[in-house]
Amino acid sequence: CVRACACVRVCVHMSVAVFCTCRYGIDEQVLELVEPQRPWPSMRYSHSAVVYEDTMIIFGGLLVPSEKFTSEMWTYDFTDGSWSVKIWHPSSSVANGNNFTVMQNDSSNYTEVVYDYFSGDDSDGYDVSQELYNSTRNNSNNLMLPVLVRGHTAHIVGDRMLVFFGAVRSSEPFPSLVQELDLGNMTWSVPSLKGIIPSGRHGHTSVHIEELDVVYVYGGQSSNGINDILVAFNLTTYTWYSLSSSHQQPFLHSAVFIHHLMVIFGGVDLLESQEDLCFSNTVLTYDTVCKKWSKLVLSGSSLGISRRGHSAVATNKEITMLVFGGYDGQMRSDVLQIQFCELECVHVDTT
Repeated sequence: CVRACACVRVCVHMSVAVFCTCRYGIDEQVLELVEPQRPWPSMRYSHSAVVYEDTMIIFGGLLVPSEKFTSEMWTYDFTDGSWSVKIWHPSSSVANGNNFTVMQNDSSNYTEVVYDYFSGDDSDGYDVSQELYNSTRNNSNNLMLPVLVRGHTAHIVGDRMLVFFGAVRSSEPFPSLVQELDLGNMTWSVPSLKGIIPSGRHGHTSVHIEELDVVYVYGGQSSNGINDILVAFNLTTYTWYSLSSSHQQPFLHSAVFIHHLMVIFGGVDLLESQEDLCFSNTVLTYDTVCKKWSKLVLSGSSLGISRRGHSAVATNKEITMLVFGGYDGQMRSDVLQIQFCELECVHVDTT
């Protein structure tokens, strides 16, 4: 069951393009632009967004148009519609000569700290992504925190925000990095990890399954290509373990958890010769009870729903996946509703 609702509002304030906040009424099926209040974030992409109490927290990503990594954590208050920002200045260094830049953002009247993850230019030699890779594999604490990332995912667990993986720059390898922010005292740490630590990646998805006390991580691009193995992270023991392969190669897709299903939608449907031209409308599910992957067939029209780089949430009704935006050759501003009518496990174990 798929329905689309178009939003054609333009994100412009006083003739200047700004970071937009939109609100979608689930019952009304109306997407509306929320009037911005100063200060507000500058434009960015490949950041993460999570809900903590009465706020939304966004972290990391790349600023537009500078393409710089940022140390900002912006918080949006749902009660009064205001934004506030927390900026971490580098507290320790993984190498001499890291290039830091402090920039004044005139449009928002705040100072943002951004930096490059290598000293000098590409030909100079030192690549901090390799240092991060070595440090995280060896559970080293000699890192500059927070490590600035793009294409990562984040989850709220109690009074902590956990940030999973992400790219530190365009080169490889990607660090197998889990960062933890204590939301009480606003301090960052890199916990020691156990188990078979999966390869670092970006463009993946993850879901927090509270009743199992785990985070499932799926897909994304690593140094070895696109991942198809579902991996799990135990939130009590900080142990990684592998589950199973979907035999798909998802990248820049979305994921939500509905009842006992991890639901995957869209992304890049990887073809060796046309990776940048393909946009998927595939719906995959992993059943946490049956331990089984399935590909679902959508009823209704599927025209115009293929996309990548979108976002998605599950509604409180727990039977609907809302998909917003993305890219299918052009930027999308619509909202898709994917409704799940049959959620019972039909797999019969004959062993």
